[in-house]
Amino acid sequence: FIADFRETIVNMKQADFVHHLVALAKQKLDMFNSLREESNHYWSEIRDGRYLWDVERQEVMCLRTFTKEDALKAYDEWLSPSCKTRKRVAIQVISSEGDASVGRPQVDPAIDSSDYNDERVKEFRSKHCKNQTFGKIY
Repeated sequence: FIADFRETIVNMKQADFVHHLVALAKQKLDMFNSLREESNHYWSEIRDGRYLWDVERQEVMCLRTFTKEDALKAYDEWLSPSCKTRKRVAIQVISSEGDASVGRPQVDPAIDSSDYNDERVKEFRSKHCKNQTFGKIY
């Protein structure tokens, strides 16, 4: 899939590309569905130390100047299997029960997994991203 995706971008009509950009912009500018969702959004900005209260609007402003050529350049630089600087992440999900759980690392239930995960993300950012964040992370 990833190796063939460049051709998908190249063969995409300009009108279709713009349609995808507009749909993404609309999605980013959607109103919050509840006070809880809005509160979680702002608390995640505080927790992650970004403090970008209008990040979605800023991202949509960037989308206004984003072109198909920009998409191809980004693909070539970050996703293309032939790119020498490409980074990859492999995630393995291991069952907690049954035969598939043999060899699974033991996790201390007293440790809050969200704190553990937050620490791993901070560690990754400090090593590989120079502590930069790039908008909202889903």
